[in-house]
Amino acid sequence: FLASAGSDKTLKVWGLPPLDEARDEGAEPMIQTPSVSIKAHEKDINAVAVAPNDMFIATASQDKMVNIYRVELQPAAGRRALDISLSLALQLKGHKR
Repeated sequence: FLASAGSDKTLKVWGLPPLDEARDEGAEPMIQTPSVSIKAHEKDINAVAVAPNDMFIATASQDKMVNIYRVELQPAAGRRALDISLSLALQLKGHKR
């Protein structure tokens, strides 16, 4: 999976298909929609990081908060993609700027 965030205040997690499969040269790029999209902060998100074990995603925002989300991955029935769910595990507050 891949995690992204931005000025829309949302965290999006994308359950990507296998990218190592051969594709025909000149083939149209794959269009993917996020598996999960949540409003993660009250202001723009400046950073997003995924833990090496893929169990947590952290976001940092101009709202002076760091949110840590627990990631749950389940194989999707009948597909090669993943079902992804997020739950807020911890909020860190303390930065002044």
